[in-house]
Amino acid sequence: EDPKFGGGVYRLDIDGFKWNCKKVISGNCYGILKKGSKFFVVDEQNGILEINNKLEIENKYAIEKNLRPHGISFHKKTDTFIINSTEQDAIFFYDLKFKLSQKIKLSNKKTNTGLRHHHINDNLVIDDSLFVSMFSFSGNYQKEVYDGVILEYNLLDLKESPKVLKNELWMPHNIKFFNKSLFILNSLPGELLGYNMQIIGKFPAFTRGLAHDGKFFFIGQSKNRNHSKYLGTSNNISIDAGIILFDEDTKV
Repeated sequence: EDPKFGGGVYRLDIDGFKWNCKKVISGNCYGILKKGSKFFVVDEQNGILEINNKLEIENKYAIEKNLRPHGISFHKKTDTFIINSTEQDAIFFYDLKFKLSQKIKLSNKKTNTGLRHHHINDNLVIDDSLFVSMFSFSGNYQKEVYDGVILEYNLLDLKESPKVLKNELWMPHNIKFFNKSLFILNSLPGELLGYNMQIIGKFPAFTRGLAHDGKFFFIGQSKNRNHSKYLGTSNNISIDAGIILFDEDTKV
């Protein structure tokens, strides 16, 4: 509940070299979607929070427990919200009131073992495609096999097998679409990938959270809980948390 610390939704106002950070909502929040004038926030304890443009909570929608929900997207053609469940290794589909309409499992490993295996996290809808990121396509990240991917699902035919759009990723997060190009954060190496999945920038940080204002990228830097995995791959490992402002043209 501390106004300066802890999980939740924060508002960061930036003016040159001055900035002000204020907590708007306290909670464990793993996704945010702007839809019209509203924001929809994924909160692990409270479900989905609908917030107005004054950053006030207007509605709370309960969803299933034990999901560890990550990411939130919306498909206009079917009026469907889509949330990934890290705990259940599955993708959940909801109507406008967040009543569950469908669930897609990544594999049967969760059913067979009771443990999560893929660490599915963020998602993005573009037209009729759903893109999802995960730590392990094979479901072996808990065995230190990080075969991370972006998968593409056809939202008009969810029985169709998904396509692997990008592989060989290490703890990827935050699929985004800017400048007619898909971007992804290859989080553990601290890489920003885009324009045919080239490395646009590389940072000594666990990158998590991505936005773009037409000129600058805003890249979230989480406190790194996996820094031992960097050993041998990086000579400067940051464990700070913050926001990186990055200019892709000057590399500043």
